[in-house]
Amino acid sequence: MEGLTLHLLEPSHFHAALLLLQLDSRIQLPIQVHAAPHWDEKPFWSWIESLENRGWNLDRIQLNRYQDPVTSILKSKGPSVALLAGQNQLKPDRILRLLLGNVPVICDKPLWVNMASGSSLASYLGTTNQNIFLDDCMTERFDPAFALQKLLLTEGIPGFGLRSGIPNRIRFHLGNTHHLAKSVEGIPVRRSRAFFEIDTYGDPFADVGVHLVDHFLELLSSLGVSNQSLAKDPGIVESHWARLDQKSLRISTENQEIPFPIEQVWQGGNGDTRSQISTQWLPNGENLPPEGQYAIVHGNGCSLVAAPDPLTQNMALDFVGLSATERPIGMATLSAIMEKLQAPWPKTNMEATRFGVRMSPPMVPFSIHSKRFSKIMTRFLDRIQQRRPLCRFECEKLRLKYALSAGAIRKAPNH
Repeated sequence: MEGLTLHLLEPSHFHAALLLLQLDSRIQLPIQVHAAPHWDEKPFWSWIESLENRGWNLDRIQLNRYQDPVTSILKSKGPSVALLAGQNQLKPDRILRLLLGNVPVICDKPLWVNMASGSSLASYLGTTNQNIFLDDCMTERFDPAFALQKLLLTEGIPGFGLRSGIPNRIRFHLGNTHHLAKSVEGIPVRRSRAFFEIDTYGDPFADVGVHLVDHFLELLSSLGVSNQSLAKDPGIVESHWARLDQKSLRISTENQEIPFPIEQVWQGGNGDTRSQISTQWLPNGENLPPEGQYAIVHGNGCSLVAAPDPLTQNMALDFVGLSATERPIGMATLSAIMEKLQAPWPKTNMEATRFGVRMSPPMVPFSIHSKRFSKIMTRFLDRIQQRRPLCRFECEKLRLKYALSAGAIRKAPNH
């Protein structure tokens, strides 16, 4: 099996290259690390030494200094793949040049920090089928709740009007609650000041919103709703700002503290198809509620709300807004649907509640994101070796995903 040379354009994100090296044997040493001539390499080699002391064999790392690392990658011989992690204003131009040079690209989200810096790349993504890996490995899904929503809508629940060819009667709202300070594998993680420099690194909506965009696209697909109108409208993001103390990450009233958009709402589409994706950041503090996500399908005068419980792994789907006369009809339809669900989910316990249904999947160990990342990356490397480009549907999905998450217009009050 032919090996691939990995070119890393962000030396400070060397951990991403190590992950790829672990996940797939086709990534071969030496890893080519590219840096600007003035980059301070002492911290980098110090970290490499600490990894070697813990058993890592990293004696074949090649550090290259170029004024323009993209040019050197394009001149390299043999199969290559470029890895870009981190955010800066050079990222969109570098990605575009690599793709135009037929070098596959792996990059994290967001793809660009604002629409101005990514306009050329956005246009290119709308016309190319070149290989680019943009999936977000941290995304979780609540498939059973989405599938149940589809069944409820197509079974004719009162107040909902989803019909084939008439998607403009369905609206969506997805929401996320995320902590500013949290623990990863038991290790406290705090945001560096760079995280708050929105003009350089992109705002938090572009960072977290991409998780919800995946949910959004999946929900559109499960309901049979076209996303073509959404693809033409990147939408608008409105923000509510607060000031945070950099060390404690608590809300502060001092003017010299860091301004940060605590609440953001993306609004896209138009008319009855208008959709929302909201992100709420919780500053550090005691007794914070768990992080979580939810999905809402709006009907005519009522809604269906799907939300997983992060503590119990249960998923609840509730009717909201059904009248007293409509509820018995809706619940009767729900009971009939629950019988159908035993076939696709025989190990998931389902029980009717006062307002909908509670779904209790079997308790299984949480699959960390690196396992899902491994599967997706393997498929991506297979595609590279087979010289098989992205299909039109995949290109359109990627373009819409990043138009929504990082390409929308920002509107915020003075802060």
